[in-house]
Amino acid sequence: MINMLLRSVDIWQVVVPFKADACCSPEFHEPRWDLDQIPKTVVRLNADGLNGIGETDRGQPVEAALGEAKRMAGRRIDEIVPGGPVAHAFEVALFDLIGKERDLPMWRLMGDKVRDRVKVHGWTAHRTPEDMGRKCREMRQMGFGGIKIKTQWGEPDIERLQAMRDACGPNFSMTIDPNSRYNTLANTLQLVKKMEPYNVLTLEDPFNKRDHAAYRLLRSKTDVPITLHLSSPDLIHLAAKDEACDYLNIGPSSPKDWLRCFPVAEAAGIPYWHGSEIALGIADMSFVHCCAIAPGCTLPSDIVHFVREDDLIEPGIRYEGGHAIVPDGPGLGVELDLAGIERYAIFHQEVTQ
Repeated sequence: MINMLLRSVDIWQVVVPFKADACCSPEFHEPRWDLDQIPKTVVRLNADGLNGIGETDRGQPVEAALGEAKRMAGRRIDEIVPGGPVAHAFEVALFDLIGKERDLPMWRLMGDKVRDRVKVHGWTAHRTPEDMGRKCREMRQMGFGGIKIKTQWGEPDIERLQAMRDACGPNFSMTIDPNSRYNTLANTLQLVKKMEPYNVLTLEDPFNKRDHAAYRLLRSKTDVPITLHLSSPDLIHLAAKDEACDYLNIGPSSPKDWLRCFPVAEAAGIPYWHGSEIALGIADMSFVHCCAIAPGCTLPSDIVHFVREDDLIEPGIRYEGGHAIVPDGPGLGVELDLAGIERYAIFHQEVTQ
């Protein structure tokens, strides 16, 4: 039993831009790729001298976080059950807070650690082939063994693969993620056969991911591994049953949902990684803890907050040889960088009982 009372909740809304050159080549820039301009909400639970921090998915209304904070303030920590569209942020904050109270890392509150290092690849979006080669060299110099790219039908993906090979050699790999914007199986089949001579780690969500029959056919026509990005145990089970994918990107921001999802992939024997929405450091550190307890999480996870100007945590996530190091400190193992919060905040309110 945890006797602490939640005395107050701080709610910040922040906008943390991408670093210059993190996303698209100028030739491919469109306003819809300006994901960094969509606000995110940071929450801090304050209870009897300790605190816990969390972060919402981008675009969640700050009013939802304020509503949850008002419902929680003044209650005992062990009575709080987060709900609604921002529950994931408060779940992480509670794991952080309880971990500090018990002097245990978040991963220990979730299960047994199976790894000390979580594999990570670089990330970028829509680029010219020449620019893609340069970005691949940059990611290799940062210690990563591959890169994930965002693309869509009509972009020069084969030329990008050649530029990657020319820049980094045959051992550097690429994950290609059209977010279903290859549009059709026919389009995908045209491209995927041309991808086979290159080091494509996987092709993720090329078209409507509900069409499992088409995905099963795609898998029969190519040696390129096919990935589905799914975030519920029922959808993972169905994809496995229908033999619709080789790999899984499991993407819930909620630690509790991760605990429900990854055992389904384990039972199906499908390798997977932890997805992201290009989060800040708070959420990404929670993903590091989640990956630490998941045996089949062997593929490079999307823990890529380093593309933003600031991660808003201290110390930041430590990377070595293309891996994020799992911390053993209490809770998340990091604290909120208040100077960074002040720099990027566009809203702040403290909610008390």
